[in-house]
Amino acid sequence: MPNSGTGGSEGDSSTDEKLRKSLKPDPSAEQVIEAILETYQQDAKIVKELESYDDRNYLIEMGSSKYLCKVYNGVESAKYAKCSAEESSGSDPKLLSPIHLYSLIWNHLNQPRYSIKTSSPLPIPGRTIEPHVSMHSLPVTSKEHTPSRLCLQLLEWVEGSTMASCHAIPIETLVDAGQYLGKVCSALDDLTSNNPTAKLTADRYHAWDGKNTLDIQDFVECIDNEERRALVQSVLNSFKRDLIANPNKPNFRMGILQGDFNDANIILSDGKVSGVIDFGDTTLR
Repeated sequence: MPNSGTGGSEGDSSTDEKLRKSLKPDPSAEQVIEAILETYQQDAKIVKELESYDDRNYLIEMGSSKYLCKVYNGVESAKYAKCSAEESSGSDPKLLSPIHLYSLIWNHLNQPRYSIKTSSPLPIPGRTIEPHVSMHSLPVTSKEHTPSRLCLQLLEWVEGSTMASCHAIPIETLVDAGQYLGKVCSALDDLTSNNPTAKLTADRYHAWDGKNTLDIQDFVECIDNEERRALVQSVLNSFKRDLIANPNKPNFRMGILQGDFNDANIILSDGKVSGVIDFGDTTLR
């Protein structure tokens, strides 16, 4: 029988992090193509697999167009299935799933008034309800959990080259990236203010969220080099003293953040930033 998912709560961070390793998708190319055909009723060709931490990402061609095919890990897929089941039963979910959140963000950022280019889900034929996601029984890295019900989604391909693929980056491009990030933050501030559901859903635990820095304390002893271990510990001590325990700590801005604005997720065209991708680390911070 297919494994239904995690069974954990949104806040069960330790369980989620362990399960993501076991529930990373591990389908064959043929299984991915079959799932795309079943969902989108078109033949597709995998051009190449792309780097991904917990999911599986593929550049595909379907007809004359290119798409990013994303197969989500079992943790996010289970949360999507749970939320969708609650919606189908007529009840109002307390929280949307991360996959629902990504769709809200993409739809928001792609509004013409923001002049931001990011992913855009391809609608599924015969379906009007968002997000445009299908579920399939597919293998994962853990044989114990194989097969698992996993979400699959096609996203319009954001044309250009990643900043990471460029051998030299002029200072003007870095300035442009900073300005582009400012536009993204401003647009997400609007989403935070005007969409309570998105704000509530984004207020989730993420191990890489800066405000959870002290969670790495248990791993400091794993650093063999004494000087480096002392350096990391001093940073943690300062973080706790100046930002956690300090009654006069700064009143930082809070809002939905993309959370992973690095050179692998910044898209360039003709030396200018033309898009941003990957909202998997999005949280309220």
